[in-house]
Amino acid sequence: MTTYGPDDAAPEASLDHLAAVFQSAVDAIVSIDALGIIKSVNPAAAKLFGYTNTELIGANVSLLMPTPDSVQHDGYIRQYRHTGRRKIIGIGRDVHGKRRDGTTFPMHLSVSEYSIEGKMHFAGIVHDLTDERRAQAESERQQILFDAIIKDIPQPLVLADNGQRIFLANPAVKLTFGYDEAELVGQESHILYASNADFERVQNFAPSGVTSADPLMVNCRRKDGQVFPAEVVATSVTDRRGRILGNMRSFRDLTKQVAQTEALHRSQRLDALGQLTGGVAHDFNNILTIVLGNLEQVFESDNPDQKDDFSRRAMEAAEMGARLTRRLLSFARQRKLQPIALQLNDHIAGMVEMLERALGETVSLSTAFEPKLWTVFVDPSEIENAILNLSVNARDAMKHGGRVNIETANLQLSTDDVLDEYGVSAGDYVRISVADNGAGMSSETVKRAFEPFFTTKGVGKGTGLGLSSIHGFVKQSGGNATIYSEVGKGTMVNLYLPRADLGLQPEAVRKADHPSTVENLKVLVVEDNCDLRQLVVERIRRLGYAVDQADSGMVALQKLTSDRFDILFSDVVMPGGMSGYELGSRAREASPVTRILLTSGYDSEFASDLNDTDDEFRVLRKPYKQAELAQALRECI
Repeated sequence: MTTYGPDDAAPEASLDHLAAVFQSAVDAIVSIDALGIIKSVNPAAAKLFGYTNTELIGANVSLLMPTPDSVQHDGYIRQYRHTGRRKIIGIGRDVHGKRRDGTTFPMHLSVSEYSIEGKMHFAGIVHDLTDERRAQAESERQQILFDAIIKDIPQPLVLADNGQRIFLANPAVKLTFGYDEAELVGQESHILYASNADFERVQNFAPSGVTSADPLMVNCRRKDGQVFPAEVVATSVTDRRGRILGNMRSFRDLTKQVAQTEALHRSQRLDALGQLTGGVAHDFNNILTIVLGNLEQVFESDNPDQKDDFSRRAMEAAEMGARLTRRLLSFARQRKLQPIALQLNDHIAGMVEMLERALGETVSLSTAFEPKLWTVFVDPSEIENAILNLSVNARDAMKHGGRVNIETANLQLSTDDVLDEYGVSAGDYVRISVADNGAGMSSETVKRAFEPFFTTKGVGKGTGLGLSSIHGFVKQSGGNATIYSEVGKGTMVNLYLPRADLGLQPEAVRKADHPSTVENLKVLVVEDNCDLRQLVVERIRRLGYAVDQADSGMVALQKLTSDRFDILFSDVVMPGGMSGYELGSRAREASPVTRILLTSGYDSEFASDLNDTDDEFRVLRKPYKQAELAQALRECI
């Protein structure tokens, strides 16, 4: 490198080079003499302050300063020249500049000293801090906003790093979980969950890098160990470059909401129970009125044909009562269906006479059957209940009379059909339609028609279980039920049942033949209700069996040890602490040759819940017909 003395002139090339640097510098450069007069400015300076070069050169540099610096600047220079004490020269500091339009801006000023021909000069390099200060202010504003949100938001917020270690928690965490922030920082975040399974559910629901707007229900744990239900919203935390810094979890304590929901459900169950009680009482009173009225006519009439007709009506009413209890049990627990291959045209045709009597004289019944209707695989008793219930509903909707029409049809649904309208998937179905021209229903009523306990009938005039039971049965059978109705024009209920496999052949509903007289077989009847026990004894005696009776399990065991019985026929629920199941189990030990048959008013699945023995028994459900009793006894032999 060549060194030049004080009297040597710099090469022309070097001066040109320095001039180019001065002119192209990004920051503003201003040079002044010892009196503060501007000697030169670069283009960046002229642009920054809003002046032309001509306007700046020769002017006092205080022109570029706001007060008080503009007033005191010349004094700063004089003081430096006399004392040598520096305030800014060679140090640099943040100050404010003044543009031609009078606005000020933050800047960093670096001042250096140099001499030309023995005279003192100063050069100032100005860096505009406007963008940096704006960014800093925005960052501070966001930090203040973030702190305010974190502090004041009522939901607990917890931030954890990628290693699931907590590094921040807001004050609401203390109120919900009982932890101070200092206790949580550095802890693994699973400390807030009731179990590792709950923690993993949240992690799997919103893995790293994924943000979920949907809340997730989990169980959390407070500092004192108490477990409580909560909603968690999982959010990923990223920087401006998209790098994952960790995650944020927002919690909502659901303890009060769950308690309120449970209280509401209890209230709804009580309301439903009241409605159910009134409805069942109404239906049973109607049935008992028919039974009692017809039996009175039997006793009062001397005409054999009339006696038979009155007896048949009483029997049909009793069967309606049995169907009502089955609907109640089906609603309480979805009972196991007993489907068979069935030809619905024949089955419904066999119900016409009963339906006409149920509908009354003011309502006419018509049918329209598909000639070659496909076979379906359904429970015959359930389809009978459905047709009867829909027909009675139609009758009740026509207070001044009308018409009920029952139709069957084959229906092929492809993927091109609007399957949502049918509520089933593509395939072959048999459709049963029960239509009336009654009062109809509003769209709001149609939406709720299949809800349990919902009824448009008055208080005590319906259980609200009919349509819900039908809907449940059809769904269990693989189909669906729909309703179309218009106010003032009537209602149509459609049942869609899947077509049976082609390999299945239709068969009629099985009817138990009346058994031939059974000789030399003895049955022990165990029933605590005296009237019912006498009826059962008489029915079994009419079947040809020898019969003895007992009113409790203990009496029955005594008889089994002193006499020989072929069949033990016992109620499941009896007073005295011994159920029919326990009696049957002990009877097998006392008399291994005795066959066991139980009976119960409960559904068979309900009755099996009462069995605390290791033995299995057949249960004949009440009420039962004579043919069903005969069939059950015969199968025990």
